[in-house]
Amino acid sequence: FAMRVRTDTIWGFLRLRTVSKLRFFRARTYRYAEEQRMIEAWLRTIREAAARHYGLAVEIAELANLRKGYADTHKRGIANFSRIMDGIAAPCARAERDPDWGAEAIVRAREAALADPEGAALGKTMAELEAVAAE
Repeated sequence: FAMRVRTDTIWGFLRLRTVSKLRFFRARTYRYAEEQRMIEAWLRTIREAAARHYGLAVEIAELANLRKGYADTHKRGIANFSRIMDGIAAPCARAERDPDWGAEAIVRAREAALADPEGAALGKTMAELEAVAAE
């Protein structure tokens, strides 16, 4: 739900001030813990990829651009990010797949995810990439 806080009134200003004081609790929330876990996994994947293929590591680092926004946009971004990480980036970083293919595949998948946040274009691109990889 949308919440509009009018900061030009005393009550609106006090509400905003009170919420800003809760900043201390952010590091103790479930969402914060999940985000930190995902960041650590992303950084670990970048380090693994960098040891094998510089271009792949750069493309994995660029995947962070998918994780943005709030509410539904944030959920879709995380879903797209996870799909590319699990399907392409992590296997290529672990040398289970060709890193040259992985770097190119990540570029295509990332562009598809950014072009269509709903995920239809990403689904189609991932299917095409899997078909090429299977050959």
